[in-house]
Amino acid sequence: MSSDPTLTEASDAHEWEDCPEAEDEWIVMDVNGFSVDSIKDAARAHGGLSLIGLDSEEPILKIGNMHFRGVFDNSLGSDMIFATSSNAVPEKSAKDIVPTPPRFGLANAMFNMDFNKDNTTTLTYMGKTETHIKFSRIRLEPKPVVSATVEATTPTVSPSAPTASGSASTSGPHEASDDIMQQ
Repeated sequence: MSSDPTLTEASDAHEWEDCPEAEDEWIVMDVNGFSVDSIKDAARAHGGLSLIGLDSEEPILKIGNMHFRGVFDNSLGSDMIFATSSNAVPEKSAKDIVPTPPRFGLANAMFNMDFNKDNTTTLTYMGKTETHIKFSRIRLEPKPVVSATVEATTPTVSPSAPTASGSASTSGPHEASDDIMQQ
């Protein structure tokens, strides 16, 4: 066995080439309280959407100034994902179509079909998934700013001389001096 670094690098390069191509993974996103059309309109108006922390337990979806917190949920069965097209004969395979924001065309295509006419809408199978993310709207608020003057004027509990009842006073510094003056 030789310890030549060029041979090691060459074998590493061949191992990398033998790896199968990464497969796309589909996820169905359910945005609670918003219709598909309102999400599409908001995404168009604000230049798209952002999905942050998809690999975390609680991903965040941002559409314009709206924020949503997601929770992963596995479905009981598989959801099949289709792309719609207006061509009578599909010209591209599922691998040739670049994914865009999810199109919920299957239900619309089925409900809007007139079975007595020659329909030119075709559905192309894109993939399947068992993973859902359920998003709920959250409101972001700025953190309160704590300044040094606020901390200095905050009443503190400090041991003091026993009061008439025999217990220590737990009042703030100004109130303690008032108690002493009244005695």
